Amino acid sequence: MVTRVFHLVDSSNYAGIESSLVNHCRLLQQAGTQVSCVFWREYPNNPLIDKLKQQQIPYQFMQASIKKFCAFLASLPKHSVLHTHGYKAGIVGKIFCALYKIKCVSTYHAGEWGQGLVKVYNAVDCALAPLASHNFVVSNHIQKRLVGQSELFANFVMHTTNSRFNSSQLNTEIKACFIGRLSHEKGPDIFIQVAKNIEASGFKQCQFDMYGSGPVKINQDSLPQNCNIKGFCNNTEQLWANYNVLIISSRAEGLPMVAIEAMLHGCMVICTPVGQLPEIIQMGKTGLLAKSICAESITDCIQMYMQLSEDDKHQIVQNAYQLASEAFSGKQQLKQLLQAYNHSKLKN
Repeated sequence: MVTRVFHLVDSSNYAGIESSLVNHCRLLQQAGTQVSCVFWREYPNNPLIDKLKQQQIPYQFMQASIKKFCAFLASLPKHSVLHTHGYKAGIVGKIFCALYKIKCVSTYHAGEWGQGLVKVYNAVDCALAPLASHNFVVSNHIQKRLVGQSELFANFVMHTTNSRFNSSQLNTEIKACFIGRLSHEKGPDIFIQVAKNIEASGFKQCQFDMYGSGPVKINQDSLPQNCNIKGFCNNTEQLWANYNVLIISSRAEGLPMVAIEAMLHGCMVICTPVGQLPEIIQMGKTGLLAKSICAESITDCIQMYMQLSEDDKHQIVQNAYQLASEAFSGKQQLKQLLQAYNHSKLKN
């Protein structure tokens, strides 16, 4: 029986992987399993630290030291599990857990390969998959990259008092948001082009807001009048009451947490057909799915949204809420985690 789970991550920001990690920890805590977060390196002003403190999740830093990490592994109680998130934690964790005969579980989150060294690291992490006791992947697309066996694992959102269905904002005026990292694979440029397309069409009752930070720098002066850059937001709970549409304009994805959050808050999801999104966003049933990865296809979905009756909008977001509540609330995921921790091949 597993005694404690240590989640290993190399993180300097708060995005999908970090949100998923916090949900993992909270779910396991509620089930009575001891959890801790282990950071490969300490970064200044890391918003994930605040989230861990809020949830009273203990954490520690390895300071990117192999010596310190090895000492940490050697000190672990019997039947402990190291659960890695991200390519750097995955590479380091799997290699040294194999050496120290510690059970290692890895989750593969990233839907994109990345560029340069990041692409190399992702490839190495995938190649090392057989060293883990168990591997989870958040999309079928990611699963195809891995060497050996893996299990599909749906991201989930822990219910809070605010995570409840609310369709009161489903009106004629479109208030759309982009929430994510400002990077090429997330498609902020596609989102901006959608705003330009809608402005050019003459439809005035439409607002596009962007939340996020990253390598793609966006100047407010370069945006159309209906589009605003809001900066990074580490608490999306406070945003949902202000929007009725979430646009996911990504070129690559796994299963974005923000889609599940939107579904749980009665916000219509309009997205590109990437990663696991086509499995949960069924056209006209649980959201609006673009035909291709381009601004024109998303613009078509926006125009379709305008033509929907209030009853149709309500039914779509109600269906989405029902799906998210049943499949992405943590119940099934807890069973999968405990099965992996307790019944996969034990190395200690």
